[in-house]
Amino acid sequence: MNSVVEQYFKLNPESQRNVQLFLCEVALEVWEKLIPENFIYRESVAGTSQIFDVTLPRKALDSVDSIELMHQVCGCYREPIVALQDGDVEFSEKAEYAYYAIYNFFLSSLHRTSSDPWLIPSHVLSAVGIEEAERTLELAINSLNLK
Repeated sequence: MNSVVEQYFKLNPESQRNVQLFLCEVALEVWEKLIPENFIYRESVAGTSQIFDVTLPRKALDSVDSIELMHQVCGCYREPIVALQDGDVEFSEKAEYAYYAIYNFFLSSLHRTSSDPWLIPSHVLSAVGIEEAERTLELAINSLNLK
């Protein structure tokens, strides 16, 4: 196992969460670079046109410290997640990993549960690509020392 990954797994759950938050900020950068504007898609079940709100991941991260805001954002995720799962919307692999990393972090924050500790980092590292993965995780872990 990579030594940086080993360092991550040695962290306590609170520190892992802080690393995940840092990584989600990186994922947000990837997302906003790859998907910069809202777009319209056709939803396959009812055939209606929907607007995909590309700012939703940012709103999700901005809300993680407020249960009230998280509940407002949560309802906004229903249609986009269904659209992704139904294949009504398709993104590049990196964009999709970034989107799901933020969504999963948001859900674990909303429900105050811990998910698989490697789920969010693995999604983010897939979003940044193999060439940047180790350096990105190392930066995230090192960010703990700055707090």
